[in-house]
Amino acid sequence: EGAYTATVAVVFGQTKAGADSLLEFVRQQTFESVAAAAATYWDDWLTDTAVDADLLTLAQCTDRDSGAIVRSPAEPWLALDWVRSGAWTTLALDLAGYRDMAEKHTLFYAGLVRTADKPGMPYGSMPAAVYADGTDGVPSIILEADAPAWMLASFWRHAQFLEGAAREMYLETVWESVLAAGGFLSTWVDGRTREPFFSFDPEACRDTQSIRLLLTQYMGVDAALRIATELGKAPPDQWKRRKTDLDI
Repeated sequence: EGAYTATVAVVFGQTKAGADSLLEFVRQQTFESVAAAAATYWDDWLTDTAVDADLLTLAQCTDRDSGAIVRSPAEPWLALDWVRSGAWTTLALDLAGYRDMAEKHTLFYAGLVRTADKPGMPYGSMPAAVYADGTDGVPSIILEADAPAWMLASFWRHAQFLEGAAREMYLETVWESVLAAGGFLSTWVDGRTREPFFSFDPEACRDTQSIRLLLTQYMGVDAALRIATELGKAPPDQWKRRKTDLDI
């Protein structure tokens, strides 16, 4: 009815020049042509139309360079890649047949394992949540001691979707991260009770010791041992001792 309308274009680039170039290109297009190109891209990307909505959400929450995937784009606190949730995201991608995306996500996690001891950031631990470039998204005083366990379980689970040389090559790629994370899980232990030391519990919003933490640590140590066995490597004795304690 003659009302004013406007088309707003938002572009991203690694440099200002790149963004400017893309913006100039978009200005030469119509809204309809850009929308049609986007629809075609996602139609081509999807392989199973029965799960369009779920896969589109995962894909559009993924950083194509690093492989990071935000837990939820709806809230600032959750618009980070949280390792405890990301393990399930990786599994969803594997089940949907997007092996490359799933693997890239696990390799992103492998690069987050801490390789030096610092206050609040023990060797072999990981940030609870990160931005797409790997920067810590929460203060280091928030230590989710089971984050490495979720990562190790994710490594092992992803490997089950691979076969032969591909599986071995993948596990060799993450092995150094497995060593560090497995070491952390095997030593982050209360010597009196053999339970894991306190860890930040997002549900309680404080550090706790819990059955859940005990179970996730079991899951992580078990995954580390399975990876070592798959590669024909002798696991560190402390892993086996910790597994025995956890079995008990």
